[in-house]
Amino acid sequence: MYTFSSTLTIDCQGTSSNYISIESYPDETAIISGTAINITSPAKYVSLAHLIIADLYDLHWGSAVRVS
Repeated sequence: MYTFSSTLTIDCQGTSSNYISIESYPDETAIISGTAINITSPAKYVSLAHLIIADLYDLHWGSAVRVS
């Protein structure tokens, strides 16, 4: 379980043939809790997979994952 006290901001860049991948280890389940996830410019080619997003608070955007 990964708990964040402020917004988790992702602003990295991958390519169409080499995505930045944020996911659980095989046969495990990562849980992200605390606050929302913000994927911002210049983030490109980011993949979120096999994660549980739970117990979030202070969602002033109205959603758990925001892409801007």
